[in-house]
Amino acid sequence: MHHTPINICTFSDWYQEWSTYARHSQVDETTKMWAFQNNLPQALNQKILRISLQPTTLVDLVKKAQEFNCNWQIYGESAT
Repeated sequence: MHHTPINICTFSDWYQEWSTYARHSQVDETTKMWAFQNNLPQALNQKILRISLQPTTLVDLVKKAQEFNCNWQIYGESAT
């Protein structure tokens, strides 16, 4: 869970693998959120850190990361 960076697979494939590790880790949601963000590419993580209302749950964090990743895939790095 802590060392599962996205690398070359799609976000969905990566998240499916990562969430399997997270479910079996038996750690709290705060730790899962930290590990999730730690495995994101730096540019994606920076976009999340810049939003004014930070996600407070893992579900919200994943949704925001998916949204930014989708925008990046469609529009390139300049997407917000």
